[in-house]
Amino acid sequence: MNKEHFLIELKIYLKILPPAQQQQILAHYDLLFDQGAAEGQTEEQVAKELGKPRTIAEEILQEYGLEIKDKPLNPSGWVEIQPEAAQNGPEVVPHPYIEDPQPTPPPSTFVHIMQIIGLFAINFFFVFWMILGVLGMWIGAWVGVLFAAIAPFLGIGTLFFFWNTAAFFQAFLGIFLGGVGIIGFLLLLPISRGLWFLLKKYTRWNLRILRGGTY
Repeated sequence: MNKEHFLIELKIYLKILPPAQQQQILAHYDLLFDQGAAEGQTEEQVAKELGKPRTIAEEILQEYGLEIKDKPLNPSGWVEIQPEAAQNGPEVVPHPYIEDPQPTPPPSTFVHIMQIIGLFAINFFFVFWMILGVLGMWIGAWVGVLFAAIAPFLGIGTLFFFWNTAAFFQAFLGIFLGGVGIIGFLLLLPISRGLWFLLKKYTRWNLRILRGGTY
């Protein structure tokens, strides 16, 4: 379930609330989706963590003393709506979801400076060297895979110049290394994507701290 479907379904279950309350609750969950996207999550992952819209709506309405009820149809096929409820709506009860959101105050200058110093220390003394080591292993693995991939061509090529036992051994060895290279390529591809995702997420976290955000 993506963000749009989640919010639409939640709005349907909250239809007995006044429109202003519905919008404030939906805005709260819209913000949760945006925060999840900023952390690298997909809309489906955020929706799964939040839970089913019906369950969320039932919990919210229960705090108002309301519950989800599907109105039965009249014989004519029309749903009867009470005039007073249609005009006034249910009684407004304070709820944490509809409180005016207060922006988080930015950290003080001293705290921000200490955050930057701490971030620099972590990156320089630990993260930088770890990334350098992983990058070296990653490059070495890809170079090995590429050489293994071209090994069959070199091994078979020797048969055009030498027709002996050593040449046949090199050809079979090249074919074996080619298979290893294909397996290595299939393994390194998702590993490379995962490393790139982690690097982007860590970079976003660094930028958030440098801009005065929180951990």
